[in-house]
Amino acid sequence: MDKESFSSESVDLRRENFKKLLEDEKNMIDKWLEELDFSSDKPVFVLDEEHEDKSYEAELIKDVLSDAMSYSYLSGGKKLRAILLYECYMMFAKRPHEELVKKFASAIELIQTYSLVHDDLPEMDNDEYRRGKKSTHVEFGQAMAVLTGDALLTEAFTLMSDIDSEDVNEYKGMLNAINYVAKSIGAKGMVLGQAIDILLSKEEEGKRHTEVLRSNEMFELSLREELWEDLVVGKTCKLIEASLVAGAMLAGVNNEVIELVEEIGFYLGLAFQIRDDILDEISTFEEMGKETGKDEDANKVTLISMYGIDRAEEVLSECVDKAKALIQMLPARREESLLFLFDVADYFATRGK
Repeated sequence: MDKESFSSESVDLRRENFKKLLEDEKNMIDKWLEELDFSSDKPVFVLDEEHEDKSYEAELIKDVLSDAMSYSYLSGGKKLRAILLYECYMMFAKRPHEELVKKFASAIELIQTYSLVHDDLPEMDNDEYRRGKKSTHVEFGQAMAVLTGDALLTEAFTLMSDIDSEDVNEYKGMLNAINYVAKSIGAKGMVLGQAIDILLSKEEEGKRHTEVLRSNEMFELSLREELWEDLVVGKTCKLIEASLVAGAMLAGVNNEVIELVEEIGFYLGLAFQIRDDILDEISTFEEMGKETGKDEDANKVTLISMYGIDRAEEVLSECVDKAKALIQMLPARREESLLFLFDVADYFATRGK
């Protein structure tokens, strides 16, 4: 990539237009999501009490599950992960297949929404608000929220697998992308990170493990330590990595590029999570659309709880610098997507300011 593209003048110009571009692509993803229809093919009826003439009066019941699903995935948000998949695909694709990237980007957003719906549940993070609106379990009940998350996750894989393609290489890319997404969000990825995070958030266990981590000087030497990735960032990094890697796989890039994209996703995921932890510490409900200050109350194991906010800011800057250095190494076909990804790194470090 030409270094002039990253000159101070071009950076200033991109930053001026970045928010508009981000909003435009968010609106594009929202439009794709609005086209989804998960309502039941068959109406659901209940029968009222028997009348004198032995007849029954049937009442049509609203499709609550479908309503809860759309309430969840259309409730705002910046659609960052779906946008990352879209941009990474467009960066490398020789002949972009609109239906392909549309369904995969929508699926990524359904997966992200499922994780948030379950994350907000009382037995998880117990958040009553998400993006300034009542959480799904508050609006529809806990049981329906669990089913909503289940349905969103399942339908995401239906979307990704329901694409016609006569191109053998494209079909192979689809299978690889689906497999990578599944592994990233499953028992060795996002769900594992969430499970361990919850276990360590129990009052006594959380305090004990936070002290152990704080006293371990070796932990500070490498961001790639298994403990940090699994306990703290697995639930965030894995889906961001999967969004980027899936986009690259769909475009048919080689393994060397896949590994580079994966590493970029790792550092972007770290940056996003660290900034999220900082915002939880310094922001308000009005700014975040959800209750803040909960990490400390729940004894969450975060970089801030171990080393303080100043060190967290330093590590955040290091992650962004590493991501940007790697981004410049990408063999992009579409420079606009490369520049967009470069600006995303800065945005992950400064969001909320």
